[in-house]
Amino acid sequence: MTDYIAYHVHLEERLADLGRELSAPMGGFSRLHRKTMDDGALPGKIKELMALAVSIAIGCDGCIAYHTHDAVTAGATRAELIETISVGAVSYTHLLGVAAYLAYVETQAASAVCGPVGDCNAVQSSSYARVLGVPIGLIGVAGYVAILAVWAWARRSASALPVVLLVLMTGFGVAFSIYLTYLELFVIRAVCMWCVTSAVVMTLLLLVSVRLAVGAATQPRPRAAMAR
Repeated sequence: MTDYIAYHVHLEERLADLGRELSAPMGGFSRLHRKTMDDGALPGKIKELMALAVSIAIGCDGCIAYHTHDAVTAGATRAELIETISVGAVSYTHLLGVAAYLAYVETQAASAVCGPVGDCNAVQSSSYARVLGVPIGLIGVAGYVAILAVWAWARRSASALPVVLLVLMTGFGVAFSIYLTYLELFVIRAVCMWCVTSAVVMTLLLLVSVRLAVGAATQPRPRAAMAR
């Protein structure tokens, strides 16, 4: 069982050392993280709880330690943390479910359930709903499965390669999501809330992957000490 309080202290010390050696990139990441997690349309506490759920879903111990600490600092209660843990435990299957649902809508020409905001059917029926003839939803399913596979590899390997791949894959996912959101807003002129949900979660996955990579660059504890 990981002692997340001790692990958070350990990471703080190692990241401080890394920040002195790589001040520019670490400073850039710190500013990105702070700006993302600041109060906005969503309070900072909610963002931290969302990030914690994603951290639990992909099993990033360092991310769990940080986002639990930051969520509590932002005012999260024990009850809120417990509910977030339960969401995180099943959230990745929900991501696959969203992508699979969109793939079904696109391949079967079915009407999407959109809710009170947006026009999912206008987006899914547009010419931009496919890339080289492949439905975006199927690409999403393949992408999330690939991320899950690389995450499992990272959990079982001491190599930095799977962690780097996670950052590259989620970074591409965010860039592709930005492109799709641009098309929705300025070309199709309709918004799909399923797509927006996927874009938000992919952004959180990128932040968690970057934090995982930063943690891997520090001096980690022996692997035996991290055994669950």
